[in-house]
Amino acid sequence: MYINKSYSEKEVNERLSSIYADFAILRRYLVNSHLLERSNDCREYWVNEELAKNKK
Repeated sequence: MYINKSYSEKEVNERLSSIYADFAILRRYLVNSHLLERSNDCREYWVNEELAKNKK
């Protein structure tokens, strides 16, 4: 996933399902750990830019 790009829930699910069968729990983990952020209505997701920059 790229920084500065928003993804729909469907797009996130598609990407995560190729990595792990239970993509919903993986998505929840990423959001709860603040690696992935989401809009209040849960329709839009994006990579936490601050954490991504610190990982480089």
